[in-house]
Amino acid sequence: MDFFVNIFDLPGQEFLLFFILISGFGVLLAFLFRYFIPRLVSETEALPNALHPFDLAYLSGGFDAVINSALSVLRRHQLTSIHSTDKTFRVTSPIPTNAHPVLKELFHIIELQSGKTQSGITIDMIREKNITAIHNIRQRLEELHLMLSKWKAMIHRDIPLYILIILLLIGGIKISIGILRNRPVEFLIALCIVNVFIYT
Repeated sequence: MDFFVNIFDLPGQEFLLFFILISGFGVLLAFLFRYFIPRLVSETEALPNALHPFDLAYLSGGFDAVINSALSVLRRHQLTSIHSTDKTFRVTSPIPTNAHPVLKELFHIIELQSGKTQSGITIDMIREKNITAIHNIRQRLEELHLMLSKWKAMIHRDIPLYILIILLLIGGIKISIGILRNRPVEFLIALCIVNVFIYT
């Protein structure tokens, strides 16, 4: 605790030097977390040929994009239909046994709902379902290093933000102390603004 008190008691120029040093260290640390975590990059030339259209849909738009794509396939092959008035989906034909797992699971969700209520299911209701086959797509993409795992994505996204918050907190405390003591704080305010621009 005494360490932090001593920091905020540093004279203006010395604190500015200290703040510049920790800002530089923070930028370096944020850069490491942001750009040295595996990104959505593949170094294998043949890899795109191994991707299913549902894989590409997940990469472009996530969970909802796969659902939209799968519903489109089911309708195109006349396995389901959409009611013109209430916009609900209903099954119309049996699904082939060799269909993609996403199509099968989505078809059975629509089929089950139709059997329970004698009506269809809306796309919003479908999106609320826990569709295992789509989660398996994400897992596969993570294994191929085409998508960040959830914890890596959190580190990639949140750690630089936390570093910025800490820097602004330190700068803000010193600015408040400087204002109370009638000391110039313009340079420190400028450094805080520069940090915001760098991190954003």
